Amino acid sequence: MDGPQQKFMSIFTETLIKIMNPDKTLVVGVPLQDRPDSRDFPTIFKPKGSHEVRTFFDTELGDGDEFDLILGSIPMGLRPNSIQKSRMSSKYLNWDLFFTFSKHLKPDGFGLFLIEPYGFTKTGQNRHREFLQLMEKESVYVEGYINLPPKILEPCTTLQPLLVVLSRKKNHFKLLDLSQETGLEDRIQKFFKSNIGDENTSDVDVSSFRGFRVLEVARQINTLETRYKEYHSVPLQTLSQKTVRGNRDRDFEDTGNCIYFKLLGSNNNLHTRKDQLTGRTDNYLQLQLTDQIDNEYLRIFFKSSLGQLILDYVMNSQMFPRVDPEMLMSSDIPVPDLSVQLQLVETDRRFEILQSEIEVMKRQISLNP
Repeated sequence: MDGPQQKFMSIFTETLIKIMNPDKTLVVGVPLQDRPDSRDFPTIFKPKGSHEVRTFFDTELGDGDEFDLILGSIPMGLRPNSIQKSRMSSKYLNWDLFFTFSKHLKPDGFGLFLIEPYGFTKTGQNRHREFLQLMEKESVYVEGYINLPPKILEPCTTLQPLLVVLSRKKNHFKLLDLSQETGLEDRIQKFFKSNIGDENTSDVDVSSFRGFRVLEVARQINTLETRYKEYHSVPLQTLSQKTVRGNRDRDFEDTGNCIYFKLLGSNNNLHTRKDQLTGRTDNYLQLQLTDQIDNEYLRIFFKSSLGQLILDYVMNSQMFPRVDPEMLMSSDIPVPDLSVQLQLVETDRRFEILQSEIEVMKRQISLNP
């Protein structure tokens, strides 16, 4: 990390030190032998000032060690060794370390740690709620999340992390998006001293937060002007009489009115027949639809602007693109009368034929101008 990224983190850290005026700061880095691979994972926090600063990577802090500020640059997704795993509260070592270090915060202190783009929420899992509850039992609370500028960790990784802010007091959960780097000092001041986050995020709950990208997609869905919004909408779960996860050793049963979603990878072009599937069967989710909706209409809908945004919403697109089945099935789908659906399907079919004919004409003209 260098250039603009280092400059941003220097400004952010200096502003934070100025606002908090800490007596004792702990900076958590990673020694060479604990790095997940040979790449140099950066220590993004380099606080300056006359206050006491300690830098190490050791969970065995003394009972009397308390800090006003803890700044952690721990590799995301860090996995434990067998000894560490036996005494951990979470599946991920970096999460467990956040928890352990934050127990050493003073009552008015804050801990800031690099975390994956989705925060404490793992796609398709609910165990994060148990971990949040466990932390709360030990009086460690998620104060909020801070979104960082793009490419903040390049060239180490292209992943855009967040900062999770932990404290020993339960305050109003809030979010701060610093990806645009405007008005830094004033907004950081409001976040840490006035308990005020960004506007339009007050209805976000700590246990349901899935990343700033998901919030942005949800905002786009709400503001999108489309005729689909004129139709009555129902959750996809209501339109599915059966959901089948693919099995490597068993083929799908083709019941006729089905649609298939890839669990890992792009869903820009959905399939409605099992003979259209490519790759491993266990990478697909089959939805056997009710007679309320036509599978070809649903395929066409997911090609629309609104459909693409919904697919974006249910994907963890910051990491490997992966569908969250729970989010997918809870998505609202506009459902016109079946006769209207079939009209749209027929119109789409004719349009595809026309496009094919135009492509043939283009090739003929290029060969015989």
